[in-house]
Amino acid sequence: MSTSRLITAALGGLEDKTQDSDRLFFNNEKASLFYKNCANEVANVGKLKFLASFKGEIPITSYTYDRKSSTYVTTTESHYADYAWDEVVFHIRNPFVRAVCWCAIGFLRFLCWISDVNNDNVCFFNNSLISTNLYRDEKDVAEGYKAAFSELERDHGKKVCIVRCLDRIGTPELLNAISTDANAVLVPSRVVNQLDTFDDSIWQRSNSKKDSITLERHIGATREEMRSVQMGEVTIKSLVEKCEVDRTKSSHTLRYLRGDESDDVYNRLEEVYTRLYLTKYSKHNPAYSAKFFREVTKIWVVVILEQRQSRVIEGFMCFSDPGGPFVSCPALGYDMDSSTPSYIILQFWAILEARSRRKRLNMSGGVSAYKQMRGAVPVLEYSGVLLAKDLSVRRRLFWRFLGVLTKYVIRPIVGRKNIR
Repeated sequence: MSTSRLITAALGGLEDKTQDSDRLFFNNEKASLFYKNCANEVANVGKLKFLASFKGEIPITSYTYDRKSSTYVTTTESHYADYAWDEVVFHIRNPFVRAVCWCAIGFLRFLCWISDVNNDNVCFFNNSLISTNLYRDEKDVAEGYKAAFSELERDHGKKVCIVRCLDRIGTPELLNAISTDANAVLVPSRVVNQLDTFDDSIWQRSNSKKDSITLERHIGATREEMRSVQMGEVTIKSLVEKCEVDRTKSSHTLRYLRGDESDDVYNRLEEVYTRLYLTKYSKHNPAYSAKFFREVTKIWVVVILEQRQSRVIEGFMCFSDPGGPFVSCPALGYDMDSSTPSYIILQFWAILEARSRRKRLNMSGGVSAYKQMRGAVPVLEYSGVLLAKDLSVRRRLFWRFLGVLTKYVIRPIVGRKNIR
């Protein structure tokens, strides 16, 4: 199989005609639209470069390190140090534990500096959060990335390439192949929560029942209608559209965006997203803009929760279906000053949307207890790090340290906590 076909296989369902960078990327959608129009110009995720003109139809990103910009998805240090501090350590109340974590992060920063990981010789595959669980779970996929790395090393001098978002449930065969056949170092990325929407027992959980009632009351659906969606007899989209038209006395509506709405709609999405993810959580989150949210309506489902009478938008969620067994929600936002349980409504909508598509839902990280009480299981997500053969010992130090830490410390801890 040629390198182009191998890389094409890695991204799922593309035909031989996908030689042009403007051709279809996955799931009959134009991924180049996302990467060209959104990631660099609109998403403000750092100073990205796109290599090889999407050679082999694989999105390859490199970066120029800039600590002041939104760098979470573009640099190694921001992922393992800056973001870890904002998201985890900052919220730890125990002074001793906080001090230990601060020392550990300081040590990681030192290794980043020694290993020089924040330079232009490091690049990523699938780095703009277009979706998790993007890859086909096949051995050939690992060979595709290995071949792509060889081309990048030869043509662009890349010494380290990182394949993001691998796990033992969604991509077990690929995870094993990229570690053994492609000789990648597996390093931990984050813990995500995955929900099997085929399991009818999730609807019997007390928290799921409460969420269902909350959604029913706000959009005006009946218990029987909601049950039909849960059993897969009708889609949540058809129910939402029906309620928007018929249930005029309901307090709220859910509405699917088409991309042709007024600027005020997308400005509001940027406002609630920014307050939640950049102001409250971490400045290292991607700074998605109003233009970004308009563009991604062409490749994602974007739904908004708004008050029926005033049309004030109180929350939104983006939903990505890359064509494989998993779907995910790459971005959401809600008005933190509102008394409306927007997060509960939107999360339950996402579960029902995944159920309507007969897919498993990757619920990402964060608020894990909430998600697991609704049936999600915690899964450790890895990054596969491909290292050039001529990379010096010093440059390998950071990655080898993380690899050893993963094997002898993190995996045993993960096993005891029932994280898969």
